[in-house]
Amino acid sequence: MTHRKTLDKNNGLRTIKHKTVSSPEFTEDIDPINLLETLDGHIETLNNNPDQKAVQYVRSWLQSMEILTMDYADKNWWINEPLVLHKYLMKRSMTKRVGHLIKTKGEWKSGRVRKSDLEARFHVRLPINATIYPKDSKAKIEIKHGIVDPLLLAVVAIHRSVEGMLEAGTSSSGVFRKPTAVIQMNKLKMWLESNEIDGLWEIQDKLRIMNLEDIANTTVLTTSP
Repeated sequence: MTHRKTLDKNNGLRTIKHKTVSSPEFTEDIDPINLLETLDGHIETLNNNPDQKAVQYVRSWLQSMEILTMDYADKNWWINEPLVLHKYLMKRSMTKRVGHLIKTKGEWKSGRVRKSDLEARFHVRLPINATIYPKDSKAKIEIKHGIVDPLLLAVVAIHRSVEGMLEAGTSSSGVFRKPTAVIQMNKLKMWLESNEIDGLWEIQDKLRIMNLEDIANTTVLTTSP
């Protein structure tokens, strides 16, 4: 899902120059294929009546893996691709300039305007959903009473989320070994400051770090009819 945020409408403006600048690439995140293989191993562990030690091992691994998140439109999103800043040099029509001059009784606007537009591509909305498709009513009862491990279902949902990223054509998982996510977030904040675009979004206050155990613990479990 792609979101773009612009400061003003382009009424009466014509683009004469367009430049794009991307935020730093995620060069230190975990390769999505390797991530899926690791998640496969944890799913197998949780699927085979693990003891407490095995479950704690999975949880410790989830705690050591972190992602960046961003709030947008009252929703929280998992960031796994760079943000893109579009910079425009635009020309204001003479008709608009004269009209504004008459309307304001003397204010003459410049013929050129600089505008910015921030683009963000999101693939995973948080909290993620784990939809369960039981074969019969007995399976529904077992899930309701917690016989099916919610952690197992949550890890499966994380696995599917990463698969969805790959299907969307991205090559980045956005998952970092702790504490690399902090470094990546600081790079992103520095990029925002250097481009002076925090007027578009108060985005620096909307960036967060979550570990994969947080993602698992907040996964919404639902059953299909």
